[in-house]
Amino acid sequence: MKLIVKREKLEEFDERKIYRACYAACLNAHYTKQNAKKVATAVMKLVVKWVKKEKGIINSKKIRAIMFKILNKIDPEVAFLYETHLDIS
Repeated sequence: MKLIVKREKLEEFDERKIYRACYAACLNAHYTKQNAKKVATAVMKLVVKWVKKEKGIINSKKIRAIMFKILNKIDPEVAFLYETHLDIS
């Protein structure tokens, strides 16, 4: 069980949240559901791999930064939509 700090409290890392956030950003970028699933799955796997390598408790801001970096390599528009959604939510 990997713990993350989110809004000054500890919670268990949930890879489904990574998938959902990426999937939503892809849909907002007008990806088909099938392509959004592929991208979300690939990004989720990369983030999970990174999280497993990290030692100790991880700040959720660091996870978001890693996810943004990965998304930006795949599609800058999706990365922008992901980042913008975080700012308004």
